[in-house]
Amino acid sequence: MVSKCSYNKIISLLKKLHKSHPDFNMGKHLATALDEYKNIWMLKDEEMLAALEKYADEIEYYPRDEKEDIEKIINDGIHHLLDEEEDEEGYYDN
Repeated sequence: MVSKCSYNKIISLLKKLHKSHPDFNMGKHLATALDEYKNIWMLKDEEMLAALEKYADEIEYYPRDEKEDIEKIINDGIHHLLDEEEDEEGYYDN
């Protein structure tokens, strides 16, 4: 059975996040809060609430800079591609 209390708290917390960070859409809040979970389909409401509360605390203490996040993603992708190219070159050298 779904816990209505936790469900309502999740909705309330998402509303607070939207109010305090209107430049972040709900998908961004959820994706960031739940990025440690591989299978969110099986996540209990209580677990989702805990993850969102942790995320809400973190975003207040450590505000996110979207431009920095985008730059990090791009740089990580570039490094990943370069690492793959080095691996392929090493594979063919043998």
